[in-house]
Amino acid sequence: MMADRNDLPRQDHKGVVITGASFGLLAVISVLQFFVTIDRRLLIPVLIVSLIGAIIGFKFIIDAGNNAALIRDLDESNRRIRDVELEKQKEQLNALQSQINPHFLYNTLDTIRGMAIERDCEDVSNVVAALSSMFKYNMDFSSSLVNIQSEIEQIRRYMNIQEQRFPGKYQFEEIFECSNNDLLQILIPKFTLQPLVENAVSHGLKSRRKGGILTMKYINTGHSFVIKVSDNGVGMNDETVRSLNEMFIDPHARNEEGYHVNDVGIALPNVAARLKMYLGEEGDLHIDSTPDIGTDVTITLPLKRKDETGTDTL
Repeated sequence: MMADRNDLPRQDHKGVVITGASFGLLAVISVLQFFVTIDRRLLIPVLIVSLIGAIIGFKFIIDAGNNAALIRDLDESNRRIRDVELEKQKEQLNALQSQINPHFLYNTLDTIRGMAIERDCEDVSNVVAALSSMFKYNMDFSSSLVNIQSEIEQIRRYMNIQEQRFPGKYQFEEIFECSNNDLLQILIPKFTLQPLVENAVSHGLKSRRKGGILTMKYINTGHSFVIKVSDNGVGMNDETVRSLNEMFIDPHARNEEGYHVNDVGIALPNVAARLKMYLGEEGDLHIDSTPDIGTDVTITLPLKRKDETGTDTL
């Protein structure tokens, strides 16, 4: 059983007193031998008692130190748990603040879609339908973890809108090295993929007038599930890539040049933080990039699934 915090100073003090008294007794016996003759039958038990006392005293001191270390570890663990809960509360608050009468928004979009259909504007109808579905997905806060297929469908809606806005500018590709069951069962934090795709379109492919390629690759490696978002855009230099990867590990990290999350954008570090928050150390985000060649953003997920009752399982 772990010692109470208030017991630690008493244990440490008790160990010091016992150890000091034992060594003091040994010292007194040693000095007295020079002045008086001490019977060996008395000397040996006294020496044994003193040695035992010293050992007990040392044990008190060592136990106090070990317990103090355990309590420091517990404090750190509790702090991390509080930080995670605080981040979840902030996320829920931000989500609630973004709900500005969603039903009015859905109904208005459906009205616009109906008007477009009446006027044979199929492209407008498709864009409005995609946008309406995106809003419905974003406003559903029933679960923080969703299956990968749900995130893929959201990405397809987003890219449908982008292709309508910029005809011929982007080419969207999907590569599957996994089963359909993987996509339906493996869990991922909601809103993970869209920020990565938006970042690729808004930054990586922004300067391309045409020929932009965005590739989504889904791989079951057997021990983890990997999602790779790749673009053939402007890329990033080594320093920016290093800074981002450092922040994926520690959101507060700075390198020697003083880069911080605000200097290189917040979308990717936020996704990395949410992966850690919901999936622990098994959730990982890593970036590779080359200027004028493109960027690869790789997400690694544990093979975490939902059983038939809806309970998260591994």
